[in-house]
Amino acid sequence: MVTCPLSPPCHPWVNDPLPDDYNFLDNDNEQPRLRLSDDQVWQEIIKLAGVTCSSDFQRLERQLQRETLGQLRDLGASVRQLERLTSRGVIQFV
Repeated sequence: MVTCPLSPPCHPWVNDPLPDDYNFLDNDNEQPRLRLSDDQVWQEIIKLAGVTCSSDFQRLERQLQRETLGQLRDLGASVRQLERLTSRGVIQFV
């Protein structure tokens, strides 16, 4: 058994090994999220909003922007990716 060099003494659990089947952040019930490439995101933006560039996207009504960004998030686009591609602060919308 290794003793804790810190004072006051560490909790006794610190020295106990974890079981082999212990999962820290893994959730076996959750499916991994698909990630879309930038080209795939732009194809979806064109299909959903009918615009082909970020400046046209910024001119859309806010409600359509929100709906489009929400749908893109559901499809697997990341917030950072959407902000980069649309030049929009996505966190305020999603």
